[in-house]
Amino acid sequence: MDADGGTKVAQPSKRAAILNAGRAEFHERGYNATGIAGITTRADGAHKGSFYNHFPSKEDLAIEVITDYGKSQRMEMLHDVSVEPLARIQAHFEFMAEELRKEGLHLGCLLGNFAAEMSSETPRMRATVIGKLTAWSSLLAAALDEAANIHSAEGHDSETTAWLMIDAYEGAALRGRATDSPAPMNSFLTVGLPQMLRAFAEHYTS
Repeated sequence: MDADGGTKVAQPSKRAAILNAGRAEFHERGYNATGIAGITTRADGAHKGSFYNHFPSKEDLAIEVITDYGKSQRMEMLHDVSVEPLARIQAHFEFMAEELRKEGLHLGCLLGNFAAEMSSETPRMRATVIGKLTAWSSLLAAALDEAANIHSAEGHDSETTAWLMIDAYEGAALRGRATDSPAPMNSFLTVGLPQMLRAFAEHYTS
């Protein structure tokens, strides 16, 4: 409680404020166009020295933003055994698309945006993005394998199918960002993804 007997409201740490400001700036402007000054100004006027007290560089901040973004995408949905494997994949992408809509279609997928800006000058950030995409693909492939194993199917290509799903989702997010339209993602969810899931199911039931 404070001196007046009231309850104190916890204030976000300066580090958290910088992290949140960085995520917003990266999402709105892109990694290359974002500067430390813009981040600190957005973080309730934090000074530049405060930034470097918490993050050695802009790339270090970006790596943490990417990691936090991955955690927010509820990847655990993909190994929820209470839901049929192919149904959980559909639900997972529907959740991702809804989060994208809430944040603003014109902003696109933050992970995809970072992937588009990778260069030899940011090797650790590149490794982080690749790691997140690979982990995502592995979870999708595991759910596809589970679906095939239920039917004792052989010869299915879960890894390629998983990457095709990610490529299609990110492509829809990119075109949705360019056009600020839900149409590309709606097409992915109602046509592209169901066709991929149906083709996979038909393979192991044939």
